[in-house]
Amino acid sequence: MDEKDLLQRLRISYHLTNYHKVLETYQSAGVSGRELQQHGFEIISLVARALVKTGLISTKLLGEFPLEGNRVLQDAFNIYNAYLRPLANTPVREEDIISGLDECIQAAQNAKFPAAGHLQLSLLHLWLANGDFSSLLGSGAEYVPAAERAFLRLEAFLALDRLDLAQKSVDELAKLDDDDVITSLAKILLRLKKGDFSGALTLIDETKEKFEDSIKLQNMKVVCFLGLRAFDKAFSLGSQIYSFLSKEETRFDKREAEIAISNTIVAATHLKYQTDALIDALRKLNPASQILNHEAEVEAFLTKATAAAGK
Repeated sequence: MDEKDLLQRLRISYHLTNYHKVLETYQSAGVSGRELQQHGFEIISLVARALVKTGLISTKLLGEFPLEGNRVLQDAFNIYNAYLRPLANTPVREEDIISGLDECIQAAQNAKFPAAGHLQLSLLHLWLANGDFSSLLGSGAEYVPAAERAFLRLEAFLALDRLDLAQKSVDELAKLDDDDVITSLAKILLRLKKGDFSGALTLIDETKEKFEDSIKLQNMKVVCFLGLRAFDKAFSLGSQIYSFLSKEETRFDKREAEIAISNTIVAATHLKYQTDALIDALRKLNPASQILNHEAEVEAFLTKATAAAGK
């Protein structure tokens, strides 16, 4: 497998949150950080971030990965683990972790270290998590791959309800590579934000067929069913996802599990089903989850989804 093919497979699995597949693919390729050339930064970045995600899911899985001896990957992992791991449960206070990061980036740039790109990418994610969209949108981040920059800007524009600018980000991604998984995800997110749930469903199915299935895509499909007020379908698929994740909890992103349970609570509440067990499971997974105040959250979601679907 050449570097370009390896990068493509890693990008698909990472952005669809199949982090265990990222690590399996990288290991099966049998390469080290120093052997990589043209696409080395992106490959190492994806694997290092997948390792951080995996470590949050299971320390056992992380311990089984041969990290020692791969200095390039170890250095990247240390950066992402320091700056992105604290975002796992809740956004951190900006001054707690962003302070000094700019200086680190400047030092890395001056020394021409590969770390500059990893640091810049971490900073963009921190700005996004903290809602500092002006800093994110104003950053050049020249060491971050163009597609990742465009996708992060898209997320900022969606959060700001600037659908016109979000569309420009989608167009930018399509121009870079219309066949990229990140472009497909961008198109889905924009359709969801516009309330075009039928269109989003079509794109989700196309993305699954073109690339691979994932809990992320299935969760997006549940959101579409909720938006279309197909609560029976939403509850059925959400319950299936929750049941699957309960058995495979060491392999998948806990945030996707939280989304799955939250969506199922929304559907169950509308169908007047009992939600006690689901709420207990969500409280165990993340006591700070907003949906735990579920009646207000459900009503707000349904009102917004209905209004969007009627446009």
